[in-house]
Amino acid sequence: MVKKIIYLHEWSYTTWMYLFGWILINVGPMWYTIYSNKKSRPDKIRDANYGAFVRLDYDRWSYITALFTHFFFLPRFMLGWLGFFFGCIGCSVMCIGADPFNLPMWRVKILEVIC
Repeated sequence: MVKKIIYLHEWSYTTWMYLFGWILINVGPMWYTIYSNKKSRPDKIRDANYGAFVRLDYDRWSYITALFTHFFFLPRFMLGWLGFFFGCIGCSVMCIGADPFNLPMWRVKILEVIC
């Protein structure tokens, strides 16, 4: 008897479109840069005068590695800004009712944990 693998949910056409859209939005700009930006390739004649601006990592650009490095960009970006935002809000709340330049030590300890 063959056991059938049970999935939690079958992937519909809409699910595949969302996944394709997510990849296109996050990875598409890097793929476009790899495709269109051949002038960034190191050139010994041109780079003699502009050595500080040479892209030394150009030979490591890849469509496959762009999937792994850019696929989760937006969630990490949003979580980073949310962490920064809520950290600032938490510090502001801890300073309510006290002089922010002369805080009691217990508030300073909490602020060190928040920030």
